[in-house]
Amino acid sequence: MGHGDADPVVRYEWGQATSKVLQEWGWNVDFKTYKGLPHSAAPQEINDLERYIKERVPDLGDKPLPSKA
Repeated sequence: MGHGDADPVVRYEWGQATSKVLQEWGWNVDFKTYKGLPHSAAPQEINDLERYIKERVPDLGDKPLPSKA
């Protein structure tokens, strides 16, 4: 999870609390704080998300997507 510590819409404390509850329910949560970030996205946050996805979703390369016939 990523959360800006200057978000006036979704309070930072709510993000922290959500992370804690998910961990209590058995989820592996990596909570990242983005200093000074309001209710928006930052380049570092997008880079972190891209890295997270690339680590978990296999690259299809030039393979065609399976059709749903």
